[in-house]
Amino acid sequence: MKRCIILMTIDQAKHYSPEQCDEIAAAFLPHEREARAMGAPVMGSGRVFHIEEASIRVEPFLIPVHWPQINGIDFGWDHPFAAVNCAWDRDSDTVYVCREYRERLATPLIHAGALKPWGEWIPIAWPHDGLAHDKGSGVPLARQYAGYGLAMLPERATFEDGSSGLEAGLMEMLERTKPRLSQFSLPSSERCKASIGCISYRTPTLPAGLCPALVW
Repeated sequence: MKRCIILMTIDQAKHYSPEQCDEIAAAFLPHEREARAMGAPVMGSGRVFHIEEASIRVEPFLIPVHWPQINGIDFGWDHPFAAVNCAWDRDSDTVYVCREYRERLATPLIHAGALKPWGEWIPIAWPHDGLAHDKGSGVPLARQYAGYGLAMLPERATFEDGSSGLEAGLMEMLERTKPRLSQFSLPSSERCKASIGCISYRTPTLPAGLCPALVW
């Protein structure tokens, strides 16, 4: 027996008139509308941030050279390794998520090769498990990535008080979505669909790896 998922929008429910479709869709909360009226699948436990994708997506544009950039990564093996590239417009205090990467069952060498084209000069923030030592070589995980040419920051990512809770980071991101967190992709790259999914949904599967990467 095979299973499949069929997606449909409320407009495809032919027993509703266009006026009824509009009325039903208008009754949903903004963050529910994409899933309930447009058929966008909801994974895991639901949205992290109750915001609409359209409110944080912008059209691609070139990053001004004077904008600071930073990458954030989340280590993983079976759970995917994930990375995001962010740029900061200091004038408007807006953070743009520009690129994303995630991959399962790959080595640090593979991940480093995927991130280097973003810019080897871009500093990389990393979480506490980067201090863990490799069982074979005894070299800390973060140092292994530095050895492959990535600009790893000298210390793990923390808040000003020294803490590093994921939930606290998500809440800070939530504050910045009102309305200062935006997403875009460069003309030469794919849109950050999974990162938008991270902002929209918290899941135990692939998109989830991008949420910690955004926090770090």
